[in-house]
Amino acid sequence: MNRFVLGWLFVCMTRCLDFSPDNLFDPDNSFTGLTLLSLLGTSISTGPVLGVSFADVRADPLPARAGEAASVVFQNRMYVIGGASSPNAVWSSGDGIVWLTEAEGVFSGQGRYRSSALAFNGRMYLLGGSEAVDDFTTGVSAGESVWSSVDGRNWINAAPACVDCPSIGAAFVLQGRMWFVAPGGVVYSSVDGTNWSVTNTSISVRPDFALVFNGQAYVFDSDGSVWTTGDGTAWTRHAFQIGPVARWGSYRSGAVFDQRMWLFQDTAPSPGRVAGALYSYDGNRWEIVNVGCCRRVQRHANTVEVFQNHIWLLGGVINFPFASTAGVQRSLGGGTGVDGAGRTDFSL
Repeated sequence: MNRFVLGWLFVCMTRCLDFSPDNLFDPDNSFTGLTLLSLLGTSISTGPVLGVSFADVRADPLPARAGEAASVVFQNRMYVIGGASSPNAVWSSGDGIVWLTEAEGVFSGQGRYRSSALAFNGRMYLLGGSEAVDDFTTGVSAGESVWSSVDGRNWINAAPACVDCPSIGAAFVLQGRMWFVAPGGVVYSSVDGTNWSVTNTSISVRPDFALVFNGQAYVFDSDGSVWTTGDGTAWTRHAFQIGPVARWGSYRSGAVFDQRMWLFQDTAPSPGRVAGALYSYDGNRWEIVNVGCCRRVQRHANTVEVFQNHIWLLGGVINFPFASTAGVQRSLGGGTGVDGAGRTDFSL
């Protein structure tokens, strides 16, 4: 076997095998340990390591190619709302293959970018975000920040008189309320989408996204930590170590699937990096796994949903900053999940 073939096999093995450390949530803010690595690069740990493989869904790809859209599962369909390429449009699909344009020009101003979407009390809600593409700090005005729909085509301003409403941050449903966590620890909540209350907490957070798992909300911070709560009022910070930053990058999307939480890597600005994911059965012990060696899982600014017992990676870009569409990918293999990305705890 010549050196070229050997070299190719070595590259493939190092990109497609998991050679990552275990990672822990540590309430004491200290790193508690790493596993040893095998010669082939496979993690040696006390728990099982599951690789995640994805396949392209090529028929009629999702048009939200530039990413930073919101998504939600509602009435047996996936919805993708806004985003950098078409901030004032809504798409839906019942199978992940054929996507329909449900609405255009439905939101105020230029549309919505980096918003949060939830299914709650028989309606879809679009919360907060920004009107301006690439503006991560200036949120939409309070009286324009909450929109709802029962069909994806017709949207109403659900809280036009609201003064204290969601703006920039992360949303979830817990204990029969919608919650929205903004930077600096301001927490908004509502039981009807129209009337919102504000709680000024002592938490210091820059939220990337939220998951709800086993009765606890997990709000993942851009600094690599996580804040947890069981009631939206009392919060606990946990330090979160995800391995060498130069290799693994940041995590800005996730899902609850197959009785565990999954966090998916945001690979920008180095798209050649191996795409990694984290998973945990209990929110304390975490494993890093490789999600495949295909360039389309090395993506940036996508959204994630669980639908029909698969994880779906929707939209986003690859080859950032010279971006091309990442399209739609669906997970392969076993596992079961409740439809939705995991921003609602259906076990309560």
